[in-house]
Amino acid sequence: MNTAHRSGGGPAELPSSLTPWAPFLAALTPRLAVALGPLIRRMDGLLAASGAVSAVRGDFSGYGGITHRGRPELLLASEWLLADMFEEEFLRRAANGELLHLAREFDERRVGGTVHAVMDAGPYAAGAGRLVQLAGIVVLGRRAEARGADLVVRVLGRDAGQALRGSAFAVLSKWLESRRERPPGAEEVAEALEGLGERDEAWVFGSPRLAGCVPAPARLVTAEDGRWSAAGAASVRVAVGASPPVDLPLPERELALRTLRGGEFRRRAAGGSSAEMATPVAVVAAPGAVPAFTGATSHLILRGRTPGEVVSVFVPSAVGQQAGRVKRHVFPGTVVGASWIGRRLVAVCLAEDRLRVHVEGRPWSRLPVDLLGGPVHRLAVRPEFATEPAGLPPAPVLLFDHGFVTRLDDTWVHVARHEVVPTPWAAVAPGPVLDRPLRTTVSGGGELLAEGWRQSFRASGVRDHLIGAHAVATRSDDPALWRVLAEGGEPVGELRVGADARPVGLVVDGSVPYLVTVSGSGAVTVCSPSGKRVFGGASASGGVAVHPTLPLWAARDAVGAVRVRHVVTGDEVLALREDA
Repeated sequence: MNTAHRSGGGPAELPSSLTPWAPFLAALTPRLAVALGPLIRRMDGLLAASGAVSAVRGDFSGYGGITHRGRPELLLASEWLLADMFEEEFLRRAANGELLHLAREFDERRVGGTVHAVMDAGPYAAGAGRLVQLAGIVVLGRRAEARGADLVVRVLGRDAGQALRGSAFAVLSKWLESRRERPPGAEEVAEALEGLGERDEAWVFGSPRLAGCVPAPARLVTAEDGRWSAAGAASVRVAVGASPPVDLPLPERELALRTLRGGEFRRRAAGGSSAEMATPVAVVAAPGAVPAFTGATSHLILRGRTPGEVVSVFVPSAVGQQAGRVKRHVFPGTVVGASWIGRRLVAVCLAEDRLRVHVEGRPWSRLPVDLLGGPVHRLAVRPEFATEPAGLPPAPVLLFDHGFVTRLDDTWVHVARHEVVPTPWAAVAPGPVLDRPLRTTVSGGGELLAEGWRQSFRASGVRDHLIGAHAVATRSDDPALWRVLAEGGEPVGELRVGADARPVGLVVDGSVPYLVTVSGSGAVTVCSPSGKRVFGGASASGGVAVHPTLPLWAARDAVGAVRVRHVVTGDEVLALREDA
């Protein structure tokens, strides 16, 4: 089964071994990300062995992913088969460190602090040394995120106040522009390392000339040319602290030169869409607002900058189609849920301990909207839900039984005439009939009842499930195996997800199922029977929206923009950037 990384529709594949760094590699072209893979993995091992952030880990939590390092008992079965059939090839791979092992995973402790990456931009750190710095930023960025720390990149010789922070795109683009004509000295190193906190870590990347200039507890990572071939430098010799130097592989010469000249870094789209990145559309939304697809129409909804405000935009279904105009909607109270139903925007709002329904658009002649709603004081609603909802996406609002269904905090409720009635439903989604949403109920014994389809059905032994595309994905005792059921309980297929993957949406295109998952590192993976495609791009909050009926998903990328992609093709169809 192949694992591919496609950012904005790029064709190149990203091996599953690079998934932990996918959010940081999103600032690079897929071709460069793949070529840097061996260097990044080896750098990760070197820094971890020297006490990097990766060493801050807790209890053993299982196995996930593949690594080139490990004990013999962790070798993949395919490697033992290779040893039986092709002994010489097995020995060659063993000698070169190419054998594949199961990777052990640990619960990482979030200890905070700041990880400082200090870079020498002088002439002795040029060439291969700059590629080592690039890999170091990617590795330390991922490690800092894992421990809940901030990553700060400083370039020796720059004003100490000009520390490089922010998204991977912002940090790497500014680092790339930093060049110095003379090598730094001990005073500049000391200035860059001044004021380190107790929980901070500092790494200085430069040439061996900096040896003796880096005071403890900071660590020095040096790089100099390694092996050469007819095409140029084939490896770089890297040493961490007092450890002996190790030769690490480099990308091929032409790609390395393009990288050092800035040709392999992603740029913001300007003046038009491209095959890789759509032109961002400005939207005034709450900072970091989680995107949401809440209805059957092709509208994306985000919270605005006040509790009673939402913004919406019509999402095109394919690359090159025109997106709708961004609309701003303001309602009294706190918006609990909001959905477009036809040409009407329906919002359910919480004000003074009561839920009320508000409709923007033509009134319903047969639906007494003004009479819908009631008190919620008998329901278990967290106080912060009504006052600080910015971190939560708006819930769906669906027509049902002369009223509406929405989710209030963690409970699905029926907003009926003069009352709000809690329901036993575990999940709700739009159905083929406008006023007949799909609903699931799960009993204590794992018995799932699916209603709203023309033919209801049941499933046994269900530990988790989700609804999407008029189908249900269920999980039993095996946390990685998901079974997809269509109307009447008809099996559609089975999908396997990663060890730390959390499914967030289901799409069925024709008869082919797709599961959209989010990993602990923030990488979004689209799983299908033919393989997996990995994207860098979930926000820190893990907010990923999958459309309940259409093959669309949305998430924030490393730059902070909301990007909407087609589940099947991977094409980016819309990008939204926050306006001031």
